[in-house]
Amino acid sequence: MKDALFHLAFPTHDVAAAKRFYVDGLGCTLGRESSHAVTFGLAGHQLVAHLTTESLPPQQGIYPHHFGLVFLSKDSWQQFLEQAQAKRLSFYQQPRVRFPGTRIEHHTFFLEDPSCNLLEFKHYTHESAIFGERDYREVGDRCSLPPAPELEALPNVGLVLTLAFFLYFLFFKSGSDFGSGSSWGDLGRSRSNPLRIRSWRRAREVVFALDRIVVATADGCQPRGLVGRQVA
Repeated sequence: MKDALFHLAFPTHDVAAAKRFYVDGLGCTLGRESSHAVTFGLAGHQLVAHLTTESLPPQQGIYPHHFGLVFLSKDSWQQFLEQAQAKRLSFYQQPRVRFPGTRIEHHTFFLEDPSCNLLEFKHYTHESAIFGERDYREVGDRCSLPPAPELEALPNVGLVLTLAFFLYFLFFKSGSDFGSGSSWGDLGRSRSNPLRIRSWRRAREVVFALDRIVVATADGCQPRGLVGRQVA
């Protein structure tokens, strides 16, 4: 289908604001327009913004909906990034590198239009990653929620809480003192004290739960259910 162009329709709450973002900001060409829709040309492809009065709930993170461009040249991607910065467009995610040092490494950033539609612009270090590199199973981020700056200190808190729960269940809930065990393994595996075994298992469950929170936060994501979406 080399004689075809891509077409995408998306909602907007304000046609005039959409024109400012896509034409003045991104540099799209302006096509036909009416009171309820406007057509743009983005890198030779057709976009149509349709006016809606419905209140659309904001997407929690970059998935599942976003669209954008893949630049074949790193210089072109960099120039487009600098243009977006100069136009002071709204960045949903700042420039970063995904999967560094691999065959699917790519530079990316996300913009947000006035109606909260998300756009991604990226460049793959190896062009084969655009449609190929099927040996890699990674597609997108491990978690999709937006960054949570207020949780940056959570890994330290998680480690402290892990140690506190571990010591509490092991020494205060086990029914015996520390000196009665000859090793850490003996403390957990002792058949003579079922209460200690239950306490060990309970502490282990807490450790695993906190570890999941720490890992999610270290990846720059909000663990689900802990905090709400941040609105800049």
